[in-house]
Parts: sequence; structure tokens; C-alpha cells
Amino acid sequence: MLREIELWAGEEQGNSRSFIQNLDCKFKSVEQKMDKLVNVYLEGKIENYLKKRNEMLKEKADLQLKRSDFGQKDA
Repeated sequence: MLREIELWAGEEQGNSRSFIQNLDCKFKSVEQKMDKLVNVYLEGKIENYLKKRNEMLKEKADLQLKRSDFGQKDA
């Protein structure tokens, strides 16, 4: 019985780690997209830049909130 509990706990930790890694990967992806947008901004396409920037900032904030909520739930 104790082995089963330890096995479940190990699986849960693996799932948590995987979830956090997935969020981190998405977060980095959004940051890379934002860097590309800076180039668009520098090229003078300001309307496109502002629209996409706002979308990505919202996505980034949502990912940070999910990660934060997950950490609080896990504690």
C-alpha cells in the first residue's frame, strides 16, 4: 500500500513538473513573438504592432496567472 502511495505521489510530481514546463515553454514562445513584434514596430507598422502586442500581453498575463494559481493549489 505504501509503495502505491509513493508511486502516485511520484506520478503527481511528474505531472506537476510537466505542467509547469509546458507553461514556461508557452511563456517563452510569447516572449519570442513579442520580440518579433518589436521589429514590426521598428519597420513602421504601428497599428499591426499595437493589436498583436495587446493580444500577446494578455496571453502572457493569463499564463502567469495559471502558473501562479497552480503553485498556490499545489502548496
